[in-house]
Amino acid sequence: MASALLNPQVVENYLPSDDQTGKVAGPFPQPSLPVLHVGRFGVIPKTGEISWTCLALLATVSTTGLQARIILCST
Repeated sequence: MASALLNPQVVENYLPSDDQTGKVAGPFPQPSLPVLHVGRFGVIPKTGEISWTCLALLATVSTTGLQARIILCST
């Protein structure tokens, strides 16, 4: 997303912190879901604070149809 491209330091700071705290899984030898789409990261400044909220979209197809989740994280 354009917001992440304009603020790459926010994403660069977020990813290592999640890895260090064990919130990241993978890589996997085989896909855990048959179809998984990972959208781009976006960042939104928090109102009145010097911090950000990151977001990403994950989507997969299941027997009941498309399932999507928006993942939010705070920095």
